[in-house]
Amino acid sequence: MEQKEIPKTYYIEKLLKINWDIILEEAIPNNWDCLGIVFGKEGSGKTTFAVQTCKYLDKTFCAERVVFTPEQFIKACDSAIPEQAILWDEAITGASIDKQMGNMGKAIVTKLTMIRRKKLKILILLPYLLMMQKYFVNRCLFSVYVYAKGFSKRGYLKFYNQTQTEYLYNLMKDKYRNSYLGAMSHSTYSFDARFHSKFPIDFVEYEKRKEEATFDPFDDKKTGCNHPTWRFVRSKNEWYCVRCGKRVNINPYENNINDINNNINDINDIKKNEGVGANECGASKEGLQNGNSVKSKGSHNDKLEVVEVET
Repeated sequence: MEQKEIPKTYYIEKLLKINWDIILEEAIPNNWDCLGIVFGKEGSGKTTFAVQTCKYLDKTFCAERVVFTPEQFIKACDSAIPEQAILWDEAITGASIDKQMGNMGKAIVTKLTMIRRKKLKILILLPYLLMMQKYFVNRCLFSVYVYAKGFSKRGYLKFYNQTQTEYLYNLMKDKYRNSYLGAMSHSTYSFDARFHSKFPIDFVEYEKRKEEATFDPFDDKKTGCNHPTWRFVRSKNEWYCVRCGKRVNINPYENNINDINNNINDINDIKKNEGVGANECGASKEGLQNGNSVKSKGSHNDKLEVVEVET
């Protein structure tokens, strides 16, 4: 893959900048947790937006502080210096999502004291908000829903403060548990905005770290088996032993491992986001205020301003 140059500047909308400045100038100095949740469908641009956010909140943010597993998260917290940002990108596991979230929660709880003491900014990426444990929904400072209006129209978001996030989460868990879009249509948000497609860290290094986390790190079953009976579980796209239930990482009936590695690489090809700019959309003038309260101001016809930021 060709090296993707790190842009010298990128753009964020002024409403987002105002809220990130509140975190930097008010929340962090007063010992508030800075835990943010970014959710949306795969391929909608969550990582691009989250990387831009982390880069604004922490000018030293780099690909080494994008983590995918509890072990990487704990190590990143231990090695981080005060007021740095850590991005927990969604792991490519799928088969054991419940265990994944359980381990994610344990890892964060074990480091909550350190996170507050070091004033770290933590962003967590998930496909759906309802996957998050309620404890962290109650504790987060904000959440952002990232979405696309078409296959070629990425870069849209809705900003929720903590109170709005908790209300949306409860709707998704209860009344609209079978329709997350229904829950979102019956909840309020602070403002909507757009973000640019620039990726302000080393894209090649990020992709490398993401590919290394392809296999399920939360699967506690031992791999490898000497029994001659295996079966292929299509829903998990994996081989398992019929007798002992152990997972086999490769096709036990095929010796050509290169073909399997090529298939994995094909699956993990990262789609390139197309550039987007500012647009006219509905907005409230404030998102974060006094920790977790919001006053709805402004017209739905406000034109959002764009601010250029250096990487």
